[in-house]
Amino acid sequence: MNGDISFVDWSPADTFPNNSTLSGWHAAVFDTNGDGDVDIVVGAFNGDHLLETVPPTEVDETDLGASNLPGLWNSDPVAVTGRAAKGEQDTYTANDIGNGFVSVVLNGPDDYLLEILNANDVVLATVNRGGAGVEEALQLNTTTGPRKFRVTIIESVCGGPDINGDCVVDTADVLRLLTAWGCTNCPEDIDGGGAGFSDLLILLQNWGKLGLEHDYLLEVLGRSG
Repeated sequence: MNGDISFVDWSPADTFPNNSTLSGWHAAVFDTNGDGDVDIVVGAFNGDHLLETVPPTEVDETDLGASNLPGLWNSDPVAVTGRAAKGEQDTYTANDIGNGFVSVVLNGPDDYLLEILNANDVVLATVNRGGAGVEEALQLNTTTGPRKFRVTIIESVCGGPDINGDCVVDTADVLRLLTAWGCTNCPEDIDGGGAGFSDLLILLQNWGKLGLEHDYLLEVLGRSG
């Protein structure tokens, strides 16, 4: 297809997420919520599933006043693009939650802890399936009142020309390069042309701590049933 399509399972199922393959008897493809995107309804043996297309971004974290999410109860899912580094937390608040359930899906390159809290910061549900790039997902029955969604970066994936994996381009990386001078298809061969002067220039251009903030996508849906 022309472009990326992200389908999210917003089904009110007790087993969400069930970490298993969804088996269905029949399926229908149409726009279920009138937003112009194609959605999928799958008739399964243990209940139907609604797979809605969620836009890659709807709102950026920098555009949220006091990190309050726009209205999402019985409306379109809210997709927030956020960013943080290892050890940092982002918290978003939904003030229009009613009686029903909320579903939350978190995608990004890092390892995340995803939590749902009440207005008093009591943790109601949490998930961390471990591993960089592993999707986190939660569904929780709710009563009327604000709900908070907290994202914590457990482990951040290093980026850039970092040779020794400590997320800093420094003398240690230069020593590794000099020791492996002339090697090909090795970690020290940054540009693929053999470890040499061009790799040394890349290291010098990126000297110092690398930017470790990565974008993630937090998708939240609230339904009365």
